Amino acid sequence: MKVTLLVISGILILVAGTFAANSPTDQGSNIIGGTAYISVEKGEDASLTTVYLMPSVGYFISPRFMLGVTISLISLSSGGNSSTAFGAGPEIRYYFPTTRNEFGEIRGSMYPFLGAFLSHLGEPGGYNNGTTQMGGFVGFDQMLSEQIALEAQFRIFGTSYGGDESTTTFYLGAGLTAFLY
Repeated sequence: MKVTLLVISGILILVAGTFAANSPTDQGSNIIGGTAYISVEKGEDASLTTVYLMPSVGYFISPRFMLGVTISLISLSSGGNSSTAFGAGPEIRYYFPTTRNEFGEIRGSMYPFLGAFLSHLGEPGGYNNGTTQMGGFVGFDQMLSEQIALEAQFRIFGTSYGGDESTTTFYLGAGLTAFLY
């Protein structure tokens, strides 16, 4: 019963905040979106294809400052072998102040941002449960309509595999974001 009341209260706070916002990055606005990344690495004897899908949801706790959650779905394939990992973690973003386009409309406006994320990954069956990703990104949301934006991001992140192994990865990704305000 307490959990149900807590969930309902949270939903009401988000909905009330959404109706109070006047622009995509105002306090009380919400975002729902995601980006996709793909990489293909080829060596002499093998190739590795990696696909990242990273949907996210967030809430603007103050003008231009968003807190949210990112879900990570990663698929790796090399030769005849493949692996899928799933993870989740917090994300923060700061949207830089901008002026709306010359006609005062949101459509056509660009909202640049800077952010960071942390994600703990695990594969089904308990294999590789010690994988953690942490990194930062820069990007922008180019408004296609009053609420829908094309998003582009450049991410750099480190992956720790629970032991002494770690990697650094650079990705350029694109996706769509819906601003609810």
